[in-house]
Amino acid sequence: MAEPHVTSDTDLDRAQIVRRYLDLPKYLDLLRTQSLYLRRVDLFSDRFEGAIPPMMRQWMDDQYADDDNVDVSADQFWERTRKGNYLSCWNLDAKDNMALWQLYGGASASIAVTTTVEKLLGVACNWCRDVLLEQVSYVDHFQNPDMVVGNYTDLLKYKHLAYAYEKELRMIVPQQVKDLGTNPDALHLPLGNLNDFIRSVVVAPEAGPWFYELVKDVTTKYGINSPVRRSKLTYLPVNGNCPSAELGD
Repeated sequence: MAEPHVTSDTDLDRAQIVRRYLDLPKYLDLLRTQSLYLRRVDLFSDRFEGAIPPMMRQWMDDQYADDDNVDVSADQFWERTRKGNYLSCWNLDAKDNMALWQLYGGASASIAVTTTVEKLLGVACNWCRDVLLEQVSYVDHFQNPDMVVGNYTDLLKYKHLAYAYEKELRMIVPQQVKDLGTNPDALHLPLGNLNDFIRSVVVAPEAGPWFYELVKDVTTKYGINSPVRRSKLTYLPVNGNCPSAELGD
């Protein structure tokens, strides 16, 4: 059996701050289990996950029909991409993204955990699994974009242009078992010491004081010393109205 490998996009700055937007239950799950939740690709709401452009699909099917060494059709490749891989999705930006605040629990009841590319790579190295850390490229699948695809993980490096606002960095964990029906819906992979992993916790910009205090209290109860801060969008930019100690990325 081959040794597991952790690989990353060569363009990534390891010091780059990244965010994972969460609703409160998912944040509590992270604290309680001290693990990262990765969902199987076919269970994401985006129907374009793993989509194969028309010309590439035709080429795959032609190869499958004509070459005895090609063992999967386009549909089978698509299925293996979606049912044999798990994702954890991060926003490759230290700054607020209002669209993502709204998407994950609403701008009044969501949280963003920040860490760095370096820390993501560090925890992945402890999993004894193949892990890919990839910055997503956004394409129009209908226009047959230039996509390099050779492995079941490669299609997951691309998303439709409609999702470009996400600025996504994704952790891809393959689990290409013979019977894909045995793959669970999700994986929980250990994060180790959360104080080493979590850089800060940011509370949604429209959250009330009670929610901010709740997140602070829960974070402390789980022994996390990382700062809990309000989103910088919480206050208008008026002199004397931005308690800087509570704000940050």
